[in-house]
Amino acid sequence: MTLIVDGTNKPLGRLASEVAQLLKKGYPVVIVNAEKIVVSGTMEGVLPKFKRRYDLRTLSNPIKQTPRWPRTPEGIVRKTIAGMIHRDDRTKLLKRLKVFRGEPPVEGKRIDLKLRTPSRFVYIQDIARALGGVE
Repeated sequence: MTLIVDGTNKPLGRLASEVAQLLKKGYPVVIVNAEKIVVSGTMEGVLPKFKRRYDLRTLSNPIKQTPRWPRTPEGIVRKTIAGMIHRDDRTKLLKRLKVFRGEPPVEGKRIDLKLRTPSRFVYIQDIARALGGVE
C-alpha cells in the first residue's frame, strides 16, 4: 500500500524525519507538492547556508571531484530524507520514495502528517529558483 504525503506548508526537516520513519517501516511513500514544502527562517538567513554548499570546490580536479548538490525542489527534499537514513540502508529505502512537484495522478492512501507550520518560512521553490534549479 503506497502512502501519499502532501508537502504543502510542512517544515522540511520534520517532514523528512517522519517520511524516513515510514520508509524504515517498509511503506512505499510518494511526496506530492514538493515545491510547497517550507524551511523555517527568512530568505536572508536560509539562502546563504544553501549557497555555501554550492561554492565548495576541490583543488585537485574541481569539475570531477566536487560534491554535487541538488538544485530542484524534488532533489532538495530527496537529499534531506536521504540524510535521515543510515548509509547502510539508504539505497534500499530510497527506492521506495518518489517525490513530485505538483499533483501527479498517483494512487494510494493519503495520510496527513500533523506538523506545525513555522511563523517565518521560505518555500523550497523560492530557494531552488535562487540556486538556479527552477525556471
